[in-house]
Amino acid sequence: MKLLISSVICVGLTVSLGVFASEAFRDCEDCPLMVMVPAGTFQMGTAPGGYEAVEPTGEMPAVSLRVPAAFAIGAHEITRRQFAVFLERTASTPPQACRAWVDGRWTVAAGTDWQGPAQPAQPEAEHPANCVSWHDAMRYAEWLTEFTGERYRLPSEAEWEYAARGGNPAPRWWGWNSFEGVSISDACEHANVYDVSGMRALDFPWPHARCDDRQVGVAPVRTYDANAYGVFDVIGNVSEWTMDCFTGSYLNRPPDSRPWVWEGGCETRVVRGGSWASRPLQARSTHRAHKAPGYRGTDTGFRVVKELTPFD
Repeated sequence: MKLLISSVICVGLTVSLGVFASEAFRDCEDCPLMVMVPAGTFQMGTAPGGYEAVEPTGEMPAVSLRVPAAFAIGAHEITRRQFAVFLERTASTPPQACRAWVDGRWTVAAGTDWQGPAQPAQPEAEHPANCVSWHDAMRYAEWLTEFTGERYRLPSEAEWEYAARGGNPAPRWWGWNSFEGVSISDACEHANVYDVSGMRALDFPWPHARCDDRQVGVAPVRTYDANAYGVFDVIGNVSEWTMDCFTGSYLNRPPDSRPWVWEGGCETRVVRGGSWASRPLQARSTHRAHKAPGYRGTDTGFRVVKELTPFD
């Protein structure tokens, strides 16, 4: 079903948002556009034996979680323009060397960084910032908090999935008909994933979506539809860092949406959403992956959350 569309004008920008996204705002001219997500409850993860259930991701058993208060999340991933403002104002320079698809293979390529990430080949201001680590993303959120006086951070894994679902219990916010092997996938109107055009250009050794999203690599933000909460690019384009430490399942996790972390840190952090290079099985609201916090890759970026009510 197509969403009804409304337009929100905010600091000189007109954005098309889903019917449930009643508010959009930014706290400064160079700050990310944020959309409101309501409080509520949801089923996080996939039931054993359920649709596209994948054991190694730790997305089972599914758990019922409560989102105790409304929060704001980035309408799209942090862009290269926004990340450049942060680097300039903090006099920061992230290290070079980023995992990229170069000469027919994935490699940590010398000389690649967020400014020259290899994908996209010609990066523009409105492409998502990629080749950024979890530490880079955390520093951005800390700087934004200091700059605006508001509480910004990376989303918790639960907040991310709740926002990504847009109120839809299906594995993807637009519905069910995007699984691997389906003759015509619905994915390409809604997300930038590994599809027919990607298969022809890149020939990755894994299944592709049976549709054409008109992009081979990373796409500018807001190229595809937003979900019902007004969130763009939440599946595909670039995978997104979250606050949480990775765990092998959801057993014993807290029953609310706070980040699941522990003292002393953790070896890997959860990334969500899949990317432009992801097979259909990985391009789902429920799919989980994890990477070392120092990882930088052309397939990974981030968006931020603004706390409206702090966790107890």
